[in-house]
Amino acid sequence: MKAKMILALVLLFIFVSVALGHAKLPEKKKTEAGKESGKTTVQEVLINRGCPACHMKISDDQNYSLAHEAKEQEADHPTKSPSNVILDDSVTVETCLECHGAAENGKGVNASYALRDIVHPAHLFSPIFKDDLNGTCFSCHNIGVDGKFALLTQKVEGNKKGVPKEVPVTGAQQIENRAAKNVSLNTFIIVIVALGLSNIVTLGIAWSNRK
Repeated sequence: MKAKMILALVLLFIFVSVALGHAKLPEKKKTEAGKESGKTTVQEVLINRGCPACHMKISDDQNYSLAHEAKEQEADHPTKSPSNVILDDSVTVETCLECHGAAENGKGVNASYALRDIVHPAHLFSPIFKDDLNGTCFSCHNIGVDGKFALLTQKVEGNKKGVPKEVPVTGAQQIENRAAKNVSLNTFIIVIVALGLSNIVTLGIAWSNRK
């Protein structure tokens, strides 16, 4: 009786093992077939680098240009830059930096906000940017020769991993340097105006005191 029970358990074990082996066999064949045919289960990801890669006007219903985005957020946004560039759908981020470059006081050089305080939270808290567009820091930035982030002002052509086809990357600009230039230019203008006014006052005093 005991021997029969042991034999029954052995046969049951063999039956279960064979059944499980046959159940896994089709999955194994499917995997091997996919491998042999060169197919991959990894979905190709979308790679966009540089502001114009995403910020463009596709149609009237799909307008993602920087000018349109600015108008959407602020209806009375200026229509021209300080250098007299018209803010239409072809405007570049370089024009935006004329006002929204970072000043030393943490604001924009000619605006209440620096661009960095607008675009970073707007992008990184956006599910469209992260999920639909596969957005990362390198969607907008590159690493410069000094190890700092550079802003990609132009669309970057690259391979399926986002590596640029040509280096140095065209349009990659150091944000800090651009902001510093804007601040220096404003300071220079203020100094020139102050000197001019000082000269006018001095000449006026000299004229009034002439004999």
